[in-house]
Amino acid sequence: MVLKWEFEYILCPNNFLLHKKGNISDFEYEDNILTSRYIAATDLYGVYRTTIQTYDFKKEIIDGQLITHAEVYISNDDGHFRNVSWGDYFNDVYYSDMKYLFGEDIPITMNGKYLEDFILDTVQLNKTKLNASPIVTAYGESNYLTVTLLDEFDNPLRGKQIIIGLNNTNLTLITNPEGQVKVPTENLNSGTYIVSITFKGDEDYADSEELSVIIVNKLKTELTQSSISAVYNINKNLVVTLKDERGKVIEGVKVNIVLNGINHVLTADKNGQVKLSTKGLAPNVYDAVILFNGNENYENSYDTAKITVKKAKVKLTAKNKLFKKSKKIKKFKVTLKNNIGKAVKNVKISLKIKGKIYNAKTNKNGVATFKIKKFNKKGSFKSTVKFAGNKYYKPLTKTVKIKIK
Repeated sequence: MVLKWEFEYILCPNNFLLHKKGNISDFEYEDNILTSRYIAATDLYGVYRTTIQTYDFKKEIIDGQLITHAEVYISNDDGHFRNVSWGDYFNDVYYSDMKYLFGEDIPITMNGKYLEDFILDTVQLNKTKLNASPIVTAYGESNYLTVTLLDEFDNPLRGKQIIIGLNNTNLTLITNPEGQVKVPTENLNSGTYIVSITFKGDEDYADSEELSVIIVNKLKTELTQSSISAVYNINKNLVVTLKDERGKVIEGVKVNIVLNGINHVLTADKNGQVKLSTKGLAPNVYDAVILFNGNENYENSYDTAKITVKKAKVKLTAKNKLFKKSKKIKKFKVTLKNNIGKAVKNVKISLKIKGKIYNAKTNKNGVATFKIKKFNKKGSFKSTVKFAGNKYYKPLTKTVKIKIK
């Protein structure tokens, strides 16, 4: 049965099943009588609209008389309500003194309950179905969940609005000529997502719903580095690079390097790299442990690196010296500096003259002063100045001439 309006719309009810047929005078004053929530409608130009109607039937005492009337509220797609007043169920309902709806064709239910068995003829819409196979993808991978809208004969429906509920967000897409919409997954973090898919229907096709699943897996990662060899006091970096399983660098994440008992927490730069200086490490061979703990999108990874720090060379300054025989204590000075030009302090240096050995320690300036006593023999003597080395520096020997006249 089609409800004909004299003015703007032709009303086509969708889902009315059981409705009351009778005079509204049978209803009580307290009764609130509602239609079904969803009603499909087209205007005279064939444009689809959704209308929600509320029918409110009341008895009132006006001027001492019991009056039964109906108030019909019609909500158009523009959000405004129209009020249709004065009429009963069998008679016509009037709006602004003009006939608007035929009373006996108004479908109603009372308080959400069926009152009498009365089947209202409905307009049959074409059935639809949604297909969306679950997909498994990986974080950051360019992939799509494909949704297809079909009629009951498996024909694709183009130009239809599909609402995608994903990750607490609703996305409205329009089907292409194949009846499909594609939902991108590239920006989803790893996890399992339930996707709600809705086609709300229109004047020709019934609504349909479907659920699908998107599983986004974490990416495997790899740490790479090259074992390094350095010299004490000379800075050299251990460089570690973090990449995902596709070879793409991962930036902005924390990488741990445990070296010489100290845990260094570093942040990967735009090249996916962290760098740790070896400066200050005593000469030795070290095993560095490198760890990326992973996060919501990346799996963890582990590696080790060997770091070799070698002893540094020193510079020993000692010049030939002339002493007078008469001088009882003859002072001879040498200077010891390291590989970066700084004084090497508090280390032992020896001086050997004609089989006799003298020892002295360097001061804060790296200067060692030898006091040569009881050596009054005239002549030129080839002497040896020697630094025996220590755990930081290599040994060094230098030859000088000491002349006594």
